[in-house]
Parts: sequence; C-alpha cells; structure tokens
Amino acid sequence: MLQGEALFLVAVTSDDGKEARFINLIDVNRSEKTIRVIPFDLTEKSKQSKLTYEKILLESGTKELVSAVESDRRVDIDRYLLFTDTGYKSVFRAL
Repeated sequence: MLQGEALFLVAVTSDDGKEARFINLIDVNRSEKTIRVIPFDLTEKSKQSKLTYEKILLESGTKELVSAVESDRRVDIDRYLLFTDTGYKSVFRAL
C-alpha cells in the first residue's frame, strides 16, 4: 500500500508565456487516497517579494514562484509542473 503525502505546484501559462492562466497546489495523500486542489489568486501578492504570484511566474520563473509559495504558505513543495495552454490541453486529451 502506498503511503505518505506529496505536494505539487501546477502552473499554466499562455503559449507565448505572456499570461498566467492559473496556479494550483495539489495535495496528494496516498494513505487516505485523497487529492485536494488549492487554487491561488494570481493577483495576490507574495509576502516574500511583494509581487503578485502571476508576476513572479512570468518574470522570474517557476523556481522563484515555488520559493515564494513555500515561504508564504510554510509548505514544502515536492514537485512542480509548468504547462502552456497547448501542453495542458494535450494532457487532458490523452486521458
């Protein structure tokens, strides 16, 4: 039986990378067999950098976004994924 938890950050941008579509944390608890999606308000400002999460993602990249979220929310993100619109749609078409 799989046990433990994992926390993922998933972000989606436009194909040209100029707009953020959404940012979510996904909390997977394998012991309880639950998945919880925690959406972020793109316009919310990070306590760490005073920039919006959208601005951090678009101007500084995914690693800086992960750092800001970990610091602000006091969590440890195990993995992160960045998709463009096209890539995100492809994942769901494959399912």
